[in-house]
Amino acid sequence: MKNIDNQITFLIVTYKSEHIIEKCLNSLPRQSKKIIVENSRDNNFIKNLRSKYKNIKFVKPRKNLGYGKGNNLALEITKTHFAYIINPDVELRKNSFLQMKKAIKNLNGNFAILAPNTNYNIKKNGQIKKNIEKVEQVLGSAMLLNLKNYKKYLYFDENIFLFMEEVDLCKRVNTSLGKIYKVNKSHIYHQGKQSTNYSNRVELLRNWHYMWSYFYYNKKHTNFLLAFIKSLKFILRHSGDLFLSILILNKKKFIMSYYRISGIFNSIFGRRSHLRLEDI
Repeated sequence: MKNIDNQITFLIVTYKSEHIIEKCLNSLPRQSKKIIVENSRDNNFIKNLRSKYKNIKFVKPRKNLGYGKGNNLALEITKTHFAYIINPDVELRKNSFLQMKKAIKNLNGNFAILAPNTNYNIKKNGQIKKNIEKVEQVLGSAMLLNLKNYKKYLYFDENIFLFMEEVDLCKRVNTSLGKIYKVNKSHIYHQGKQSTNYSNRVELLRNWHYMWSYFYYNKKHTNFLLAFIKSLKFILRHSGDLFLSILILNKKKFIMSYYRISGIFNSIFGRRSHLRLEDI
């Protein structure tokens, strides 16, 4: 497989990511194509990056699409064989991209998803026995998709706004016989929870959507009853936290518990993942 560099496009979905995005971009190969879907619709953000970087196509949707739908929009306009989805708070380590290209060649394109090794998975004193490791699931913060052979399987479920998107994708890829691999020598650094400028409102949004997506995913891949049974531990825990917060007059704990319960019950009652930052 020749000229792999020209067959990879990096896809980045951003939302108020101006504080972190340049570290990410500076770690990516300059010659590679990049598509940024700017969900916060910030013209100054786009203008600033356009003045500093080349090979970037900017997409500004009419509204905040979330992670999955934003990546789907970028996938639709990707012309290369491979799409490398990466979060704004991820940095490629030295030789990370080189190791991914070697893995593509070694596998001869016989994979659906290829993922690097994040700082969450690397053991400080551990030794890597096998570089290319077949796995069931990878983290969504950095994943390379084989569009040439498996594109129809590699779109995210657009019902999910935030959380569990890559879990659902990997589940469907495994069902369709696509192979997923992790490249242990390809290291990245993922800061985590830094893709968007942090605030209490962002944390409430994240908790609401995690609860919504948790029930939705389990219902989708099992049934309503099993999904409800799995979710019962969260319902009981956060209901208890809500009651306790009222007793001890802890407003912050009350609000967080309320949003968690609201997220899961909205999903149970079949309501879409509607909550957005401007609603909080």
